[in-house]
Amino acid sequence: MRRTTTAALAALLLLSCGTEGNREAQALIDRYVALHRAHDLEGLLAMHSEDSVFVLPGKKPIRGRRALADLFEWDFVMETELEMHGIEREGDTIRVASITERNAFFRALGLDGAVYRPGTRFVLRGGLIAATYPAPLTAATLEAGMPAYREFLAWLDETHPGLRPELFPETVVRHDARRARVLRELLDEWPGRRALRTVEPR
Repeated sequence: MRRTTTAALAALLLLSCGTEGNREAQALIDRYVALHRAHDLEGLLAMHSEDSVFVLPGKKPIRGRRALADLFEWDFVMETELEMHGIEREGDTIRVASITERNAFFRALGLDGAVYRPGTRFVLRGGLIAATYPAPLTAATLEAGMPAYREFLAWLDETHPGLRPELFPETVVRHDARRARVLRELLDEWPGRRALRTVEPR
């Protein structure tokens, strides 16, 4: 009986710790999303370590706060909005089950939100975000968006030769406010904008 009671108490303790960790993770993610929505660059950077890395699938890592600042400023110009769902913490890692991103680029492709899942990870060190590993886009998002994306690139190559490597390099991420402004001007000029539609439930 005593062993059973001890085991039950241990299980309750582990459950309590896990629940508390998830609450802390949810609070951190809520703050991240709120600062992003408010275009609070300094607040966002303060959540990251000085040497923080951001690793998109198939791209070279974005390293350091200065590079992150460029990425966030690109988001702000593109009117990016984020939704994050399914927050859990395991040790120093926060896992996000699903992220929906809306911005001017995806809207031009006809997407009312691009979905990343499963398992975006934020790795913490000393309470700060030391690394971010976004999940890939879902197959449904890619299937819905790629035809318009390819059409846009073909139009870009025809009307503005030489700009594609500047805006869409293959192995690195070159996101900053200047490139975002150029892209927005091109999207306004592009005659192939799609009607907006929801790709998949969030």
